[in-house]
Amino acid sequence: MKTTPHQRGFTLIELMITVAVIGILAAVAIPNYREYTERSRRADGKAALMRAAQWLERAATSTGAYPAALGAGLTPSEGDNYVITYAQTGSGTGYTLTATPNIADAGCGNLGLNQAGTRTETGTLTVVECWNR
Repeated sequence: MKTTPHQRGFTLIELMITVAVIGILAAVAIPNYREYTERSRRADGKAALMRAAQWLERAATSTGAYPAALGAGLTPSEGDNYVITYAQTGSGTGYTLTATPNIADAGCGNLGLNQAGTRTETGTLTVVECWNR
């Protein structure tokens, strides 16, 4: 008596279900990952602005006015995600720091900080969303 061997493998329906599940997982995971990486880059930019502001405040404390230029090593952020620019205002009585992202960030755009601690952004999100996340 001869028996027929059973075929092994997946049916087309099983493969289609697997591809659909992977597609759904990717549709959720990829945007979340992008948002996570944007937030981590923003954290790098915010930290660079705070470092530069601390340096400027220490310099102003010792000389009585804000310096004409930032100190060496303060213009790029540590992760090299932002470039920090400095503008002195009011004959050395104030300043504006701007962090410009090296990779476009439509959410927050450029981040800004001045001597009064006022925080700004140029993107589509609010200041609170950009600075408090």
